[in-house]
Amino acid sequence: MPETINDETFKALCQEVLSRNVPFIFGPYGVALAQRRGRGLIEVDISRKVTVEEIGKILVTREGHPWSYTPQSTVEQIFTDTDVINAVRSYNPTQEIIVFLKWGDQGPTLMNHIGKDNSSGPITS
Repeated sequence: MPETINDETFKALCQEVLSRNVPFIFGPYGVALAQRRGRGLIEVDISRKVTVEEIGKILVTREGHPWSYTPQSTVEQIFTDTDVINAVRSYNPTQEIIVFLKWGDQGPTLMNHIGKDNSSGPITS
């Protein structure tokens, strides 16, 4: 992946990552993790790709972008953007998720608030 990315390409890549991952990964895991760990957001670094070779006892070869669940207490400590903090404080964790996409540590970012019907719209970028 290149070190820098223009805004148009970044937003197109974000939409591709969301459309591929919300229904099967981010949606179910985001709700489940919120139930276990409390409110938070899914953070995805789309500047990198990783290969998963073993899931349980089944070997697979898949490429994907590394992601993690960041609980609300950590969001409030590390994020300075009040839109991100307020989104995590106010979403319905049983029916919605917050996905924060980033290009490395210094690149552009995009936050999506995704509802029960998997519709999404950027609420900050």
